[in-house]
Amino acid sequence: DGGVLMETDFGELLENKELHLPSPTSFDDRRDVCLPFTFLGDEAFPLKENLMKPYPNKGITHDEKIFNYRMCRARRVVENAFGILATRFRVLLSTMNVSVERAEIIVLACCTLHNFLRQKSPTYLTQSSVDWEDTSAGQLNEGEWRQNTQELLGFKRMRRDGREQSIANAVRGWYKSFYNNEGSVDFQEKMINKR
Repeated sequence: DGGVLMETDFGELLENKELHLPSPTSFDDRRDVCLPFTFLGDEAFPLKENLMKPYPNKGITHDEKIFNYRMCRARRVVENAFGILATRFRVLLSTMNVSVERAEIIVLACCTLHNFLRQKSPTYLTQSSVDWEDTSAGQLNEGEWRQNTQELLGFKRMRRDGREQSIANAVRGWYKSFYNNEGSVDFQEKMINKR
C-alpha cells in the first residue's frame, strides 16, 4: 500500500527519481506533448509525476470519470493478480509482524510458488478466477477470488509535496485528455454509465 511503498528500495528510488524509467514520450498524433511513463495507484497513494491515482469521486466530471474508469481497468490486472495470490497464500491477507526484509522474502516466495503452480497445474487458475468485462452489456463480472477474501488491509496516506503535486496534476490532466479523445475506446461510455 502507499505507506509500505516508501519503506521499500523501489519506493525510495521512485521518490528520488532514480528508477531510470524510460524518457517521457509522445503519442502518435500528439507529438507536441511528451508524457512520462507512470505507475498506477489507488486513493491511498500520493499523486506524483510517475504515480497516477484516480480523481476523487465527489463532484467528478465526465472526463474525469472516463480517466478513472481507464485507470481502474488497468489496475484491475494488478488486483486480480494480488487477489488470486492472496487467496492461495493467506499470509498475504493479514498484517505481517516481521521486518520489511522478511516480508519481501515471504512475498517473493509466494510469487515463485504461484508462478510455478500456474505453469504446472492446469486447474490452478480457470477463466472464472479473474474479473472480466462484458463490454457489450457494460458489465463487470467479478472473479472467484473476490468471494474468497475479506477486504484487504486499509491503507496509510502519504504526505504530498506542493510542486510535485502540481506536476502530477498536469500529467494526470494530459492522460485524462488522451483517454477522452484520440485514446478513447468505443465501450468506455457504456462502462461508466453502468456504474
